[in-house]
Amino acid sequence: MPSDDFLSLDQISNLFPQLENIQLIGTKGPQQIFSATLKSNFAPVILRLVPTEEADVFGWTPEFVIRSRAIVEQSHQGLLRVYEVGQAGSFTFIISAHSPYPRLADIEKIPQIKPQTALTIIRNLAEGLLTLHRKGIFHGGITPKQITVRPDGGDALLLPINIYPAQPPVDMGDFASPEWVTGAEPAFTPGMDIYALGLTLYLLLTRTTPLEAQFAMPSSLIRCSDEVDAVVSRAINPSPRERYRDMGEFITDLDKAIARPAGGISAAPAKSAVQPAIALNGSGKGQSNVYYYLIPALIVGIVLTYTCILYKKDVAKIRSDYNEQVQKANEAKADVVRKANK
Repeated sequence: MPSDDFLSLDQISNLFPQLENIQLIGTKGPQQIFSATLKSNFAPVILRLVPTEEADVFGWTPEFVIRSRAIVEQSHQGLLRVYEVGQAGSFTFIISAHSPYPRLADIEKIPQIKPQTALTIIRNLAEGLLTLHRKGIFHGGITPKQITVRPDGGDALLLPINIYPAQPPVDMGDFASPEWVTGAEPAFTPGMDIYALGLTLYLLLTRTTPLEAQFAMPSSLIRCSDEVDAVVSRAINPSPRERYRDMGEFITDLDKAIARPAGGISAAPAKSAVQPAIALNGSGKGQSNVYYYLIPALIVGIVLTYTCILYKKDVAKIRSDYNEQVQKANEAKADVVRKANK
């Protein structure tokens, strides 16, 4: 989009008198992103702005705006506050709280945290999402980019809406559930959010993804219990039927794992999910449980490998289609201007 179509800071100030200290911090396609402060309570916020005539192209459909408005003022310690969603002038906007913490996507900025802390963080996020699920609102776009974590691991916050709804599954990467990627389930479900939280827990525990770790169980990479392996493997099971069906059930098992987070650690980290299975000929503690949980992990490996192929195949087409729609919209506006000047 040409820079001429963007609003100046003075124009933004006039459109949003409830904000002060407004600063442009970035753009994403037709979207402008500003940091600001709410005059009412001095809270730091982020303002995201998209021209309403291009909102559908970006993914901010009327249905998305309605769903986002339902989240406004929902308060939970695991969720970033969304203060306002609506239209100002010819723009659609979202004003949400601004967290000073690094995003989980920048995990190298976050020191290693203990398994119990990681479990507690995920439980807090799950409890926040449960408040939305009870209202029939599902996130559908949880990724490390949407989660901020305090560097000491003492707190984490999830933005409760997917602010880039036009772009899943591309931007979601491995965090898009198999049924969403394949189209087997066209609508958001609790299981999709649980799947993403399960992968987030794996990342917090091991500082890597199942794909990068060749689908090894957490207990083969860090010191944690069988209960931790159990809750992770069920949460990321590729089959919605075998996965947790609702967030409350997930939280119950997280509580069990929090009560017993520690466990043994392998002599050396497993290079793949197959190696721990070979070791099951022995009689070590918990080995039968590990074997049981490796089966869905191997299935996850197959599904995610297939998913990656889909991403590589479709990403160019999706981006091309998006750019083409934006270009057509801009050309149409230019034609209107030219005709008006004749």
